[in-house]
Amino acid sequence: MNTLFNGAYFQMHLAIFIWGFTGVLGKLIQLDETPLVWYRVMIASIFMLLFFTKNKIQKIDRKDFPHLTLQGIVLAIHWLAFYAAIRYSNVSITLCCMAATAFFTSLIEPLYFKKKINLVEILLGTIVIIGIFQIFYSPTNTEMTSQFSIGIFLGLTAAFLSSLVTILSKKYSSKYNGYTLTFYQIFTGFIILSIFMPFYVYQNGVSTWIPSWEDWIYLLIMGIVCTVIACSLVLNSLQHLSSYTVTLNINLEPVYGIILAFLIFKENEHFNYRFYVGAAVILTAVMLHALYISQKKN
Repeated sequence: MNTLFNGAYFQMHLAIFIWGFTGVLGKLIQLDETPLVWYRVMIASIFMLLFFTKNKIQKIDRKDFPHLTLQGIVLAIHWLAFYAAIRYSNVSITLCCMAATAFFTSLIEPLYFKKKINLVEILLGTIVIIGIFQIFYSPTNTEMTSQFSIGIFLGLTAAFLSSLVTILSKKYSSKYNGYTLTFYQIFTGFIILSIFMPFYVYQNGVSTWIPSWEDWIYLLIMGIVCTVIACSLVLNSLQHLSSYTVTLNINLEPVYGIILAFLIFKENEHFNYRFYVGAAVILTAVMLHALYISQKKN
């Protein structure tokens, strides 16, 4: 059991490390969020069909299809909100907003699975929210705070949807492996977005839909490594970890992503000391939860 638990933790943290690059890639790709997400799910779907169908992807019961479809729709909307948040603010702000995922999970999961609310999880999730408030007031001028407010709202929306899709996936993680759940979620997102893509092209023009060669490189990394591999690792870890454990540790994603954003885009020049206080508060909540889980196991 300890071996399984440790292996699940390794898979979870490896996926979180990979996800730390997605915000940076979203900033580098010169496409709006709608075509960006469409290409991401298209590439991921094709990759999984080519390499995972025979050995990894299981057949699903017909009664489960509507539930997996719903998960795919929620996941697609989550990504749309996430990359829109980056467009309206920046990588660092968006990733910090994603830390609210744990707070939403601490409220939603007990209701969905009809179990008692864990006050410790509520407290740790609230600590994360306090960290986000510090980050909200961290831009160096009030005009930037106002400009980023839409991005922060979209970032929190993405966090809520991320929590929701994780909780919905948890119910089926013991019945299907991570590759199966990942494929049906991503492929559903691809189908839904494909229905709306002609309307997007009609409104915005063909040129806004065509990526450059540089964009294609980033999209391939995002679609294969950051989507298929990372999502499969997380869904496999859910077989041995609670959805709250996964979502709270996902708060480490901003740490990785923000460091990269500071190095590549020099985003640290836009923040005062409050940003670092907020980031430290979020990281502290993650470490406290790890300690709490360790004590419960002993």
